[in-house]
Amino acid sequence: MVDTEGLMKKAEGAAELTAVTESKRLDRLETHALSLSSRFERFGDLNDLSSAISIFSRSVELTSDDNHALSRRLYHYAQCLRVRFEHFGKFEDLGGALESINRSIQLTNQDEPPEVARRLCALGLLLLARFRRYFEALMTSFGDVDEALHAGRRAVALTHDDDPEVAQYLSLVSNCLLIRSQHFRNTDELREALTTSRRALELTPPDSFESATILGDVACFLLAQYNEHHIPADLENAVETSHRAVELAADNPLKLSELSATFGLVVWTRFKNKHNLGDLDDVIEAMTRSVRLTPEGHVELPMRLNRLALYSRTRFERFGRRVDLDTALEGDRRAVELTSAGDSTLAHRLLSLAASLQARFDHLGELNDVDSAIQAYDRALDDTPVNEYSLIYPQLMSGLATALRTRFERTGDLLDLERALDASFRSVELHHPEDPEVPRYLCNLAVCLTARFNQFQEPKDLEDAIDASHQSLALTPEGHTEQRWRMMGTAISLKARVEYKGELSDLDQSLQLVRRVIELTDDNDPYLPIPLHLLATLLRSRFESLRDVDDIESALKAHHEAIELSREDDPRLALYLHDIAVTLRVSHETIGDADDLERALRVERRSLKLTPHDHPEKSKRLFHEGSLLRTRFASNRVQQEFDAAVNCFMEASRHHQVGDSRWRFQSAEACIQLLVEHPEFSTSAVMLLAYSRVLECLPELLWLGYSARRRFVGSAQVGVLVNAAVSYAIEHSELERAVEWFDAGRALVWSQALSMRTSLVQLEQALPEHAQILKNDIYPELQRLGFHVHRDTASTHSAPDNEAYTGRAVVREDPSKPRSSRKLSAMEEYRRVAIAYDKLLKDVRSQEGFKDFMLPKKFQNLTSTSLFTNLHGAIVLINVDKARCDALILASDGSLKLVKLPGLTQQRAEQLCSIWVRYVGLNRGTRRGAVPPQHVTVNGGSNIYGRVLARLWAWVVQPVFDALDLTSKSHAAAQELPHIFWCTTGPLSRLPLHAAGVYDKGQTGHHAYDYAVSSYTPSLFSLLGCHDRVLEKPSPPTLLVVTQSNTPRSGLPPLPGVRDESNRLRTLFEAHGHWNSLLEGEDATRVRVLFTAYEHSWIHFACHGSQSSIDPTLSSIELYDSPLALYELTGSDFDNAELAFLSACETAVGDLKIPEQSAHLAAGMLAAGFKGVVATMWSIRDQDAPLIVEAYYQKLLELRGNNTVPKGETGAAYALHEAVKRLREKVGENHFERWVSFVHFGI
Repeated sequence: MVDTEGLMKKAEGAAELTAVTESKRLDRLETHALSLSSRFERFGDLNDLSSAISIFSRSVELTSDDNHALSRRLYHYAQCLRVRFEHFGKFEDLGGALESINRSIQLTNQDEPPEVARRLCALGLLLLARFRRYFEALMTSFGDVDEALHAGRRAVALTHDDDPEVAQYLSLVSNCLLIRSQHFRNTDELREALTTSRRALELTPPDSFESATILGDVACFLLAQYNEHHIPADLENAVETSHRAVELAADNPLKLSELSATFGLVVWTRFKNKHNLGDLDDVIEAMTRSVRLTPEGHVELPMRLNRLALYSRTRFERFGRRVDLDTALEGDRRAVELTSAGDSTLAHRLLSLAASLQARFDHLGELNDVDSAIQAYDRALDDTPVNEYSLIYPQLMSGLATALRTRFERTGDLLDLERALDASFRSVELHHPEDPEVPRYLCNLAVCLTARFNQFQEPKDLEDAIDASHQSLALTPEGHTEQRWRMMGTAISLKARVEYKGELSDLDQSLQLVRRVIELTDDNDPYLPIPLHLLATLLRSRFESLRDVDDIESALKAHHEAIELSREDDPRLALYLHDIAVTLRVSHETIGDADDLERALRVERRSLKLTPHDHPEKSKRLFHEGSLLRTRFASNRVQQEFDAAVNCFMEASRHHQVGDSRWRFQSAEACIQLLVEHPEFSTSAVMLLAYSRVLECLPELLWLGYSARRRFVGSAQVGVLVNAAVSYAIEHSELERAVEWFDAGRALVWSQALSMRTSLVQLEQALPEHAQILKNDIYPELQRLGFHVHRDTASTHSAPDNEAYTGRAVVREDPSKPRSSRKLSAMEEYRRVAIAYDKLLKDVRSQEGFKDFMLPKKFQNLTSTSLFTNLHGAIVLINVDKARCDALILASDGSLKLVKLPGLTQQRAEQLCSIWVRYVGLNRGTRRGAVPPQHVTVNGGSNIYGRVLARLWAWVVQPVFDALDLTSKSHAAAQELPHIFWCTTGPLSRLPLHAAGVYDKGQTGHHAYDYAVSSYTPSLFSLLGCHDRVLEKPSPPTLLVVTQSNTPRSGLPPLPGVRDESNRLRTLFEAHGHWNSLLEGEDATRVRVLFTAYEHSWIHFACHGSQSSIDPTLSSIELYDSPLALYELTGSDFDNAELAFLSACETAVGDLKIPEQSAHLAAGMLAAGFKGVVATMWSIRDQDAPLIVEAYYQKLLELRGNNTVPKGETGAAYALHEAVKRLREKVGENHFERWVSFVHFGI
């Protein structure tokens, strides 16, 4: 029989033996894990930590819930997981640690205070670790710190001072207090933190490894206290304490890496305050050690790499050692690579990387570096929210502004310059009230504004730049490391104003600042050449003003010092060499030393060798070399020297779309001047090439992105040169080229406006997306913004849009007030659309079949249009130049005929114009109806008019008509007169060719109106545009009549004839069933007229008009409330418009200074979309207007009703011809002042 009871006892004994064996095995595993953990803490081998965690994890799994050892094992397991989380940041380690410590606390006997304290401290350390890791990412709350502090304080309260763990509890409390003090700016908690950490240190064996961590904490608290109170002793104690901590951690690589980073931070602070270069070396050594000892994957590695990059970049900036820059870039790149997307520190690391890339670009000039810097800034900004408390956002914006500006300086990309201004303004607008970097933001803004002023010459940019630079300097403390560079920024802005206004006070102030900068700069500073170079250019400027030889000698000395101190691969060296060449040239021209000229040539050539081919300054430097060679040629007259000078000027004029177009134009102009002065050294082919370069420069010189006013002013300097080019082409039988050049230089501003109305049919077929962008986005925006630009220009009391627009108000006096966001000015917006337009045109022209898109047309393209197929006469281009005067006749078959005008010279044309303008001005008022009838006739008046008109007939019109065979009897007998389109230049632009003739008594048949109907056109391109829009089948006309018989504005006389004029129109149009709208008196306001005009195809203005001598775009028609300016008409889109009648004065008279540009209301109306315009050359008699207006519209409606309007025309020219004939028959042809004034423009 089986002994069941015995078997049971044996089984129970075996189980007890097994349990005891398992328990001992788990105890041994725990002991082994604790040994590994201790060895890790001592020597920092992460393999030991990983092994300890694995063993603790297994032992916890195998320990039953009722085993009192489970609480202890969970505690140790949580501690190891926390340490690994602090090193590698794995979220699962944090989660596992928190779960384990909370279980441990629940299982701990509350009657064992030391054990409770240990677990509370472990919980506090975990909460603190979670806060440090996730608070900035908003993944946890500040409550973690408060809970950790509470746990730490409880642990301390449960522990006696003789407990070896109490120092760790105190350390936890002090770290929590530090965080709270920094978050809440509570100095009491900071002091408590320092006191608590010192107590922990006292309870730790001196010179022990355990004290190293606490010493590191004490150093951090001392540093925080120094940053708060700036007591030097705190900083020195922090340095000494952190250094001692590093010494005690020498055998533990992980702890040494941590404490070396702390030491580096503390000593870095001392370096920033005392600028001891030995400190900087110590910082880099400590940080290099910290990075070397930090294992891959450690959460602190990116931060340590980032700091090493900062420290190395700082030493590079101080000594210019390439190895430091390489170290910085490597550290920044690794830091960015190791930082995950979405990490709150990524923006800071990208900021540092961008700064290092910018530094290398400044050092070597490689474009890919600044491109990468901009990409880094953009990436950081994309991930950075904009808020009131952000310190990083304005730093990023300011850095981006610098990068964009420097890339603009290297490439000439205008969009970079505009973006740089945006970013620099944003950095100032969005700065934190306590941000210490505000002076730097202001300085950067000033530099960007100065750069834009240098590019666009807008005075407001310069004044804002100087204001911002002064603010920057005023906010910079004396002795600040950046003070000298802010002085430089101010000096640069003042220098720009010196060059613009020539005020010596600005020059003296700038010199004082630069000299102070040099005093503050060490002799071995790699950036010393920059202020030396600026000093040299300022001294040269003063020499040119005062002619003090000491200044030119001092300038040359400073130049030499800057060059000698520069590296051979310094990208600024080319600039330094160019400027010393300029100074040597100035010295040669004033002092006469021939050696200066030779030295200037040598250094300029060296400068050009160092200047990249696509550099914006290339043209400027080539121009200067050409000028030096021209000077040398003047003394030796050697063909080789002449050819070299010409080649330099030619090459300089060839760099299109890169740099300042003014230098390319000046180069072409200088080349022509040299060739004209010395024809024996050149050929016609070279001269023609030089002139072609001038024409190629015009679109850039008069860039669409400039205001119309600036373009009109700029056009004044090109007219004579274009006329000379046409004359030279004619002289050398290049007639087709002469036509192309003639038209390319005429009415440039209006041509730009008209180009936006050019058909895009071909583009829509080949590149529909490009066409849609042009039609729907760019063209409407250019028109809309162009209107606002002109309006701002016209306003004499305009103010900035908001406080941030001007440098005077970029820093808010009251930070509590809400921030305003800077709005772009109309000019800025307009310019950006123009830049986008240029980029799109460049893209289109790169496509097959579109290389000449929107460029001046070639002769074959001009003459192959339907305009010539439908031409009922001829187009006559008259060129007036000092060398010769000619007419180029374009016939309906596209043929081109040259008619020399030997009787006409430039001098004669100017004399005729002077007589005509002076006499018309004396005998006619400046307003319609301003001259009473009894004062119209002056003794000898008709005789003077007649003499001018006779000369015009003999010297201009008759030769042209003879060439066209119009004066023959067969043509004279023809029923329908041919239509002649006159396009004139120079003085002829103000003379009435349509009235030319011999008016002596007894002679008949020698008047222009007997042989042809005359019209005028600003350019051939303008006429083509008018014709193309007329080809569409016209709808029945709708007329808007605008009248002002008594304009409220003072100084404008009444126009009683206006009522008669409008009544006759009403009667006439009602009879034909076309009467539509009348705006008269107070109904004829500026806004209402503009809006109503869109609905009508014909518009008739019966009111005063005027021409502005200050700005052609301000020429206007006087309405009830305010003038309707020319810019408002050209800025409007009159797609349905056909004809306009300007029954006012001075509506067809351009600016005497720019006769080639047709800067008058009539041409502006064509640019606005009208196909034909009737206007007046001077004030008309009020009582003449009703007669001629009625006759004009009567004939026009008759032609339309009978369908006898020539194909491709409006009939307006023939109608005006008939109307003027009736007036002439009524008043007599010798009353020239009454009928000659009326002219027709367009088709």
